[in-house]
Amino acid sequence: MTFLHPILASVGLACVALPILIHILMRRRRRPIAWAAMRYLREALRRQRRRLALEQWLLLASRCLLVALAALAIGGLALGASGHAREPSVLLIIIIDDSIASGARAADGRTDLDRRIDEAKALAQRLSPARGDRVGLIASGRPARAILLPPTGDIGALDAALDTLRPTSSRADLSGAVALGDAVEPRDGEQRTLAMLSGWWAGVAPDEGGLPRLTHPTRILASPPAPGLANLSLASIEPARLTLVTPGLEGAPGPGATEDVRVNVRRGAEGAQDAIAARLRLSLERSGGARPLGEFALRLSAGATEGSIPIQAPLSSAGSGGGVLRGEIIDDALPGDNVARRAIDLRASIRVGLVAHPRAGAGLRLEEFLPGDWLALALAPEPDAAGEREIDLSWIDPGAVDAPRLAGLDAVAIVEPDLVLAQAWTKLADFCRAGGLVVIFPSRALGAQTWIDPWRDAFGLDWVRGREPAELDEPVTTPAGPGLLELIAGEVREVGRSARVQRLLELAPGEGRRIELAAGEGRAAVVSGLIPGAARGLVILAGFSPDLEWTNLPAKPIMLPLMQELVRQGVGQARGAWRPLAGSRVPAPPGSRELLPLAGAGASLAIEADGLSAEPVLLAGAWRAVDARGATTGLVTVEPDIAGARLDAETPERVREWLAPLGAEASFINDSEGSPVVSRGRARVLGPVLLGLAALAALGETALAARSGRSGAAGSGA
Repeated sequence: MTFLHPILASVGLACVALPILIHILMRRRRRPIAWAAMRYLREALRRQRRRLALEQWLLLASRCLLVALAALAIGGLALGASGHAREPSVLLIIIIDDSIASGARAADGRTDLDRRIDEAKALAQRLSPARGDRVGLIASGRPARAILLPPTGDIGALDAALDTLRPTSSRADLSGAVALGDAVEPRDGEQRTLAMLSGWWAGVAPDEGGLPRLTHPTRILASPPAPGLANLSLASIEPARLTLVTPGLEGAPGPGATEDVRVNVRRGAEGAQDAIAARLRLSLERSGGARPLGEFALRLSAGATEGSIPIQAPLSSAGSGGGVLRGEIIDDALPGDNVARRAIDLRASIRVGLVAHPRAGAGLRLEEFLPGDWLALALAPEPDAAGEREIDLSWIDPGAVDAPRLAGLDAVAIVEPDLVLAQAWTKLADFCRAGGLVVIFPSRALGAQTWIDPWRDAFGLDWVRGREPAELDEPVTTPAGPGLLELIAGEVREVGRSARVQRLLELAPGEGRRIELAAGEGRAAVVSGLIPGAARGLVILAGFSPDLEWTNLPAKPIMLPLMQELVRQGVGQARGAWRPLAGSRVPAPPGSRELLPLAGAGASLAIEADGLSAEPVLLAGAWRAVDARGATTGLVTVEPDIAGARLDAETPERVREWLAPLGAEASFINDSEGSPVVSRGRARVLGPVLLGLAALAALGETALAARSGRSGAAGSGA
């Protein structure tokens, strides 16, 4: 026999003394006074004294019993093996899933996280602060975070912490959450319980390494697996070009101007046997707000779990300047994976510097054209009717390449590299690392290419084998796979059959570079890649000179779209893409000091010396990176981790396999009755019985008091 609340029981039992004290105090000594009829009263009292004394003792006993029963009921008298004298106090560590999957909404509109919060509160209500029970709270959205540690006996603090939780955009980090919980040392004799609350969908599965083994004996409780839900995820949204050039963009663009955008979607196995139709809302986010671009239809055929859907978006009418293209699936089971973003640049022209001796091409015969003339003709053909060009070309003398002349350019094309000074290659490498595009063609002069060594030293690239070109006769082709020329690959294959390369530097294939154009089988004619250690910028190296002695490409119609595409796509890639997944520290462009929310919502993020945000970012969004002067250095988008958004149902057996490495068998929480947080034997709590007996004692006391009052009055009257 023991008490659930021993302090309350002790105080209540001590109150039994109150009726006794009152009884003693009421028995005050009276001084007898004799009078004529006293003998008759004494005779009556002698006849009723025993009965009155018995009634008084019974009344006192009933009052003491009433107080005692009430004290025992309030103190929680219990019989059986669950008495606190044999029970340890409980350390309850709650790991609650607030990952991207926890935002899944059921038919009633409540999220899975709402249900897990209810479970956590129900478990905490079974704790007894009087016994010394404690509770801690850990959120498992990557990275796992200690919400309420060290543990506390204040259940109200737990409720307040639970009410602040919202679904994140990251996947679950169960291993990190378990490690945080296992680091909490139990007190002597304290029984530890680990409650893991989650819907246990496929996206919540532990990492490949599995969960760590617990170092302390622990009882494992887990939510039962939730039913599967059909869900469509927006994997990415990819404009065909990241830099869109429309002359006259500063004015009023023509109606109906659209750009190709590819929308990539995925879904799980749940409901995949049926075709699915959805709507996509497109907008352009900029500082201070977002501009709607329309709604589009998305459709996946029956049996398909992923698809790439092309749409025509009116990006050209969005005005000039940088922005973030935002796509959002409308009305889906899981809002957290419905949004994808991609930074783009809208401008009236691309500024390109051509490193070659300036020449007046007018009146020159084809055989008199030099590489600079051919390249200028391909990059800056005749202007449109308004006299505007999509590429703004400026000539730079090879001996005068310096930082001021490179400032403000998007790209630099070098066709006379042998005339570039050694220190100028360093300036060009700095320009590239800052987000510029550098396109290099060999010198048309025969013999050794003397520029290769200073270029290699400045850029740190070893892409060329030897210094002299090889003589050959091979057709121009485009390799399979994505690249800068992907949009015109078919045109290059068709028209390039008659384009041939007669002279070619041997470009070495390898890691970190991509073949953009090939000459024959296996020979790289154009390669691209980053400077080692750079986060942005792009280098394009051609193995041929744009000269008729090297190749007939300059005289072919394919030359113009070939060079235009290399520059346009190259400039877009050179700007850099900062698209980390939610749950990580966010990288920023070099020189950034702060990230400001792009559309005006959310908090700014400080950038540390290592180029990363001070804290991990848990929610998807878009930010504008600025330097110490407040100038924009780039756009950063944080994407939801859709790997954690798979809502396919898992079986209880499968969940037990996930939890088995912890070292203790997990038991599932019973939805209807709940589960105790401490192992107990069978116990019988007598609180309701004692309250009933106290009520009966109160009735008896009332009856005895009334009878005693009548008896006293009758005795006095006699």
